[in-house]
Amino acid sequence: MPKLYLLRHAQASSSFDVEDKDRPLSPHGIKQAEQLAGYIKDVQKTLCSAARRTQMTANAIKKAHGNIGAIEYQDALTNAPAGDILNSIQRCGSENLLVIAHNPGIHLLARSMADKGDSAKLEKLNIFYNPASLSIFDCAIEMWSDLKPQSNTLIDFITLD
Repeated sequence: MPKLYLLRHAQASSSFDVEDKDRPLSPHGIKQAEQLAGYIKDVQKTLCSAARRTQMTANAIKKAHGNIGAIEYQDALTNAPAGDILNSIQRCGSENLLVIAHNPGIHLLARSMADKGDSAKLEKLNIFYNPASLSIFDCAIEMWSDLKPQSNTLIDFITLD
């Protein structure tokens, strides 16, 4: 049973002198991403938005020895809606998968995925998805092309300050 990890990038700087896609992580965001490394296990592939803050999140996790596998950067994931993120996932094979993207799309997708799991974690997941929020799902599928909303188990929901 493959696992799906859905991650909102860590805290970005509030730079107003650069394009949105070029905003870097803040120093606190780099620390958040490094902390997330311990929660990400046995991922063979990462789909990552091509925005600078998501790339920096992936690199900080990897540097902190997070097992995130091969990273595939996709322009289509930058500020993508939930349906587009789901389509990107469904084009993958059967490996454990990490997706690093942006709100509101990543939160809406995470909210739609689970039909069961710890009720307190599900409630938190439904309320907010701050930077560096990570949801982990068991998906009862053989291939990602079979992934459907409301048919997965929320294993964990992690949020970092």
